[in-house]
Amino acid sequence: MKIIFRILIVLVVLVVVILIGVQIFGVKYLKGTVDKFVLPKVEEITGVDASIEELSLNLFKGDVRLDGLIIGNPEGYKGDLLTVKEFETDVALKPLLKKEVYINDLTLKDVHLSIISKGAENINVMDVAKHIDKVSGGSGKETKSSGGKKKSVENEVVDAPSDTEAKEPVDFTLKNAGFNFLFSFLLLPGEYIKKEYQLDWSLMCEAKDITNIDIAGNAPGSLKIKSGLAKKPDEPVVDLDGIIYPLTDMSKPSFEISGEILNFNMLDIQEWCEFLGVGSENLSATLNLVCEKGMFNETSNIELSFKNPKLYGYLSKEIGNVELPDNINVKVPVTGTWDDPKIDIKPVLSQVILEVTKTGLINKYVPKEYRDATKNAGDSIEEGLKSLFK
Repeated sequence: MKIIFRILIVLVVLVVVILIGVQIFGVKYLKGTVDKFVLPKVEEITGVDASIEELSLNLFKGDVRLDGLIIGNPEGYKGDLLTVKEFETDVALKPLLKKEVYINDLTLKDVHLSIISKGAENINVMDVAKHIDKVSGGSGKETKSSGGKKKSVENEVVDAPSDTEAKEPVDFTLKNAGFNFLFSFLLLPGEYIKKEYQLDWSLMCEAKDITNIDIAGNAPGSLKIKSGLAKKPDEPVVDLDGIIYPLTDMSKPSFEISGEILNFNMLDIQEWCEFLGVGSENLSATLNLVCEKGMFNETSNIELSFKNPKLYGYLSKEIGNVELPDNINVKVPVTGTWDDPKIDIKPVLSQVILEVTKTGLINKYVPKEYRDATKNAGDSIEEGLKSLFK
């Protein structure tokens, strides 16, 4: 979420810079100006290559359109991190003169974000996020050589600005926005992963009235999200609605999101089920997230329901053909911050599977009339099974 949010910010800032550049250099030299001055700044912030195929602007309406925006991958990863087929926005020009950004419409079409993992510590989007943190945090700079490789520059010590020197935040309002994302998740073979796994997931998002202007009686902005397997675009799995309160502190947003996962057949991602060790013919869920000043509160959770669950991989080999119940229900708490949520399903799900497996073993091998007398045996089975879920 954090890296997506930052990419959107970079894109919006890019548009604003383009509009300011038009006022300075004129429309005639727009593309050359962007290639010479704007894209190098984007590359400095992200640490990767950036390019635009086409750029057009209607100065009288404030319409900016980018076609073929490409953000490359960090060194060591193949392909591109992000591609955007169309990025179109309608920015009101007069508010810019008053240091206000008012965006009537913002549309991103055919956005492809490729997330590549070579292990827990080597993920392309995290490498970019770390670079952005480093640049924005003032801990030093990295630039790219002409070959696309990063080279280190000696760290610079910069005095923190005083309160009187601090820049005032720019007021902004996003009236309408529509995003169409394709996420490609790729796990490459490594120490614990024996083969390559890939999952393509689509996400469509609509947002309205997002602002940082906090005025009494001002209604919160709205958010709508639909998501699902890319190979089944007409069968969305996730259906969420939310509200976003004025973003007076961009680093600590307050929002509420709730909705459902609609009867997802996990057999459509059977390879991933084998990787995770558990799957289900039918997965449904309800989601409730309440974030207050950047922190998820105690009511935030995801309730999962697995119908006709099945064990895969090492769990199946170790436990054997144990009959599981028709349904497994799991309530997973969501904690942490909005940009680093903690959704640790493994301990909760492991405990549920442990309980039902223990019951399954007892039901399979112990006659009914002796089951009440097998509590101690059941505890021993549980201790043995726990070693499988560590």
